[in-house]
Amino acid sequence: MKLKWIVNGAILILIFVPTGLIGYSGSLPPISADIPACDSGISFIDACDSAIMVDDGITIPTAIAGLISADVNVEWGSNDVWVGIVSAEYAEQCIDGGNGYLVCDTEDLEFVAGGPDAEGSLEWSVAGGDLRAVVGNSLGGEKETVNIEFSYNVKLTPFIGYGIGIFGVALILLGIKVD
Repeated sequence: MKLKWIVNGAILILIFVPTGLIGYSGSLPPISADIPACDSGISFIDACDSAIMVDDGITIPTAIAGLISADVNVEWGSNDVWVGIVSAEYAEQCIDGGNGYLVCDTEDLEFVAGGPDAEGSLEWSVAGGDLRAVVGNSLGGEKETVNIEFSYNVKLTPFIGYGIGIFGVALILLGIKVD
């Protein structure tokens, strides 16, 4: 019997259960955001036809997206305000709004998650790519401040998680079988 193989197999199984099946869940501190009214007072911006995009995005490498599965839930508690996720490629079509924001025509955006049809929340299964967050106000919406709350669940993809678990079981069986 090879004790090292049995111990290594047991360690892999102990890692597999919490990371592969259950994962890690948590939340981020709420963010307070000021959403402009449809008539923003700026001559070329009608916030009902436009989306406000953050100038800096987040890049999620495709390799990481292939190893982990992440689900994000965003809630902001207002049906007049919407939040969406888009590919960063749309930033080229937007106008610089100053202060780290871009102003985009909502009709030109293809949403990965959320968007004008989101009613106070969005659920997003994170995939790889260069992404940006956008916000807007529905028709007739007043200027308001909303608290945006984020929660998430991250775990290994089933292929990786089960692969580690099966490899752990194989190590234990080999450790028992080897003289």
